[in-house]
Amino acid sequence: MSMMPRVVSRYTQERHNHLKFPPIKLPIFSGQYDSWISFSDMFKTMIHEYDSLPEIQTFHYLKSSLSGEAERLISNLNMTSSNYTSAWELLVERYENKRLIPASHIRQLLGLKQLHKESANEFSELVNTISNNVNAL
Repeated sequence: MSMMPRVVSRYTQERHNHLKFPPIKLPIFSGQYDSWISFSDMFKTMIHEYDSLPEIQTFHYLKSSLSGEAERLISNLNMTSSNYTSAWELLVERYENKRLIPASHIRQLLGLKQLHKESANEFSELVNTISNNVNAL
């Protein structure tokens, strides 16, 4: 039996071109070290590395994806295309800290609250917290 290349009909290609996926909501980063890597990876893939997006628009997406301490860190930068790179570098310099990220995960493990009653929800939350932090480490 010979392997023939799969021929895609014009109808199939047209259907594929008209597929609509739901929009992906950008993650929000509040300045917690333990969520920086996840935020950074998603933001870089979805926005930062998208070359055809003007830097002013990229900066807008970045500012709208920040809250709390992270938002305050770049709040003094005016919304101009030339400030996007500075804003991103400030965030990377502050949060991509190879010592503080693991320390944050260890702090969460050491700060686990004691279970006061036998509850499936509380036990599940405890297991998830432990699992997430151990995997991150």
